[in-house]
Amino acid sequence: MKKRVLLSALAATFLFCSASFAKDTGSKASVSKFHTQKEQGVINSRVESEKKLAKVTLKEVQEGFESVLNAIKWIEADKIKEAEDALKVAVKKFDLSLKNNPALKMVPVDSTTIVYEFAAGEKEIKENVKKAKKLLSDYRVQAAREILIPMKDDIEITTLYIPMDTYPLAIKTALKELQQGKKDAALMTLKAVMNTVVVSKVTIPISLVLAQDLIRKASKTDKNKKDEIEKLLKKAKEELKIAYLLGYTDKHDKEYKDLIAQIENIEKEMKGENKVEKLYSHLKDSFKALFKSIKSQAYKDSVAQKEEKALLNPSSVKGEAAAKAKIEETESKDLFEAKEKMRAFENEVKKDLKNK
Repeated sequence: MKKRVLLSALAATFLFCSASFAKDTGSKASVSKFHTQKEQGVINSRVESEKKLAKVTLKEVQEGFESVLNAIKWIEADKIKEAEDALKVAVKKFDLSLKNNPALKMVPVDSTTIVYEFAAGEKEIKENVKKAKKLLSDYRVQAAREILIPMKDDIEITTLYIPMDTYPLAIKTALKELQQGKKDAALMTLKAVMNTVVVSKVTIPISLVLAQDLIRKASKTDKNKKDEIEKLLKKAKEELKIAYLLGYTDKHDKEYKDLIAQIENIEKEMKGENKVEKLYSHLKDSFKALFKSIKSQAYKDSVAQKEEKALLNPSSVKGEAAAKAKIEETESKDLFEAKEKMRAFENEVKKDLKNK
């Protein structure tokens, strides 16, 4: 397996600040054959496309999040002044974002892309699985891992989201605690709120990307070049089969079978009246829908996993509950102080009116 990592500085910082987000170290390859130069071009193009889609649009939120990570580092280094300054920057950035976009909920703050390459045909994949099964039946788990772990051929996109309905309030609470000399309490609040960050991991099979590209090429090829089109369609079906053999179809099995059925319909139609434009159009839409479904499912799974983790880890829930209680307490105090100031102002106005 060949792996390329495109890691941003912000994500790298988060890796060291969050115990729940670990970097994959990769593993040895069991085959030395990788994608062709043309396929590599398609993969690179898709990676660039995904990076553009994942680009953070709210710069203030991203910068605020980065300042929070810096604040945690400063507190742990016992540099309180620097930590206060960092949190002040974060508060300012979040306030500006919420002022401009009051309805903000889950906001992406960073994205990391890792490309794993394992180009093998149907025969090689089946042989590897057969070997792994034999090893597992003999309880040679580690030897089986050496075969199975490299069998990963995908584009993995990890995106960090922060909840803007609670995250900024927690940062204000941590800042007040720090200003009051409560260093440990501030650190606890910050670490608890970091647990509310949602880490969504989208896995896009490279075989699916290649199949989509082959369909696109087939749709643009001259109708009279039937042999060339048939080769492209056959190769697209093979790529979808590889996605199945590598286990990428678990939650989207129906969609994959539908794609293969649609390709076969085009192959049949080509032998008849060759009216395939609408079939191609439908097939392209199905690919788009599948990619969208994969991403949507990944986000839902990441939220569900966080909720499940909270249920299985009471101490984490307790820490987050404590942080939430502090936020609510701070909000209540702020509201009370604001009301008191308003009452005092109203009384002064009444006195001035009476004196007149």
